[in-house]
Amino acid sequence: MAKKEILYKTLNDRYLPEILPREKMKSRGAGSLSDRELISLLLGTGGGGKNVMTLSGELIRLLEKRDYHINREELFQIKGIGEAKGSQILAVLEFARRLTGGSGIRIDSPETVQKILFNYIDRSSEYFFALNLNGAHELTGRHIVSTGNLNRVYIQPKDVFLEAVRENSAALIVAHNHPSGSLEPSREDLDITERLMELSRLLNIPLLDHIIFSRKGYYSFLEEGRLHR
Repeated sequence: MAKKEILYKTLNDRYLPEILPREKMKSRGAGSLSDRELISLLLGTGGGGKNVMTLSGELIRLLEKRDYHINREELFQIKGIGEAKGSQILAVLEFARRLTGGSGIRIDSPETVQKILFNYIDRSSEYFFALNLNGAHELTGRHIVSTGNLNRVYIQPKDVFLEAVRENSAALIVAHNHPSGSLEPSREDLDITERLMELSRLLNIPLLDHIIFSRKGYYSFLEEGRLHR
């Protein structure tokens, strides 16, 4: 059996990639790898009695739960993540934040929002984000408000503004991905935007835009003239 056809065999995993991540990257490019496969290359080996793919899966689940903001104590709670692996993960996360701007980046276009949320473009579930801004429209906080399924995510307007109120934000942008690839807003998207605009006026925290994004591009409610102030 050729090396590129080697299967990962483990009792802990139901879904297993047919091609080793390193071979997949070589033949198809880094963009073809899932987050889990990228993390497995970063870790290199497993630990704590787990193979590298199982360990990567646990790490990805924790990172997503924390929206990729994690401290050393939380990271080292995963059995198999020690000082060396943990330091690598924390270094890569910090480097990624610097590349994408992180807190302090000025959001002046929907493309900037796409850049900040780039790793959610190909997700199989919908994620709804609130991006909190200061008076200069610089990012002060990014929060996952809710996670849904393939074509729907349930949102409570008050939850969208919760962190903005706590952080004394000057403005807010919301965004969510469409796993289907379609950029057309659904009836639910239109309704939640109207409700968010109403709450925005009550709280005096301007809602600057609602952006739908996928690999095909983006849809901006502001650019399409669908934000009624």
